[in-house]
Amino acid sequence: FDPEYSDEADKEYWIPGADKLVILTVRTGYGTALDYRRGPEPGVLLFDHNNDPGEMELMTFDSFDAFMAALREVAFDPRPDDPADLDVAYGPPPNPLDADGFWESGNPGAGLTEDEWRAQGEALGVTLPAGLYPFYKAANGGKSKFEVALAENESDAPLKIFPTGPYVHAGMFLRAEHFVTLGT
Repeated sequence: FDPEYSDEADKEYWIPGADKLVILTVRTGYGTALDYRRGPEPGVLLFDHNNDPGEMELMTFDSFDAFMAALREVAFDPRPDDPADLDVAYGPPPNPLDADGFWESGNPGAGLTEDEWRAQGEALGVTLPAGLYPFYKAANGGKSKFEVALAENESDAPLKIFPTGPYVHAGMFLRAEHFVTLGT
């Protein structure tokens, strides 16, 4: 990640090691990135760069697979007069064998071939996680219908798997809404 800064002093207000992040999605200040700060196998970082320094890193996952396991399809009931108006996360994580089902609104970009996938990893100077490829093979960027549910504290169970019931959370969801194409 190489943001444009007005001067060198601005860099102190970004996440330490930002040059080792590969942005997957960004939305109004927060987003999702592959995190190569610990080595060649990426973790995943959920961040909010509108927060104060030291509070920008919201949640980390040790691996891309752990991140994918936390994703759930989300439904929202927008009744503004209902005090119980909450996001509800349903079902299992995305299925790599049904990567088309990951995307909410069709395929916004042509999928990537294996050669293009390898070339983009080489251009970025990283090894991209194999678990991400099926989704970029189906579509190169676009809007996902899955979100990561964040528990309010470490003792909360973050998810309930459908059909035993939805997990209803009054806290924060990070949308995987605006995916960045690998070429970008």
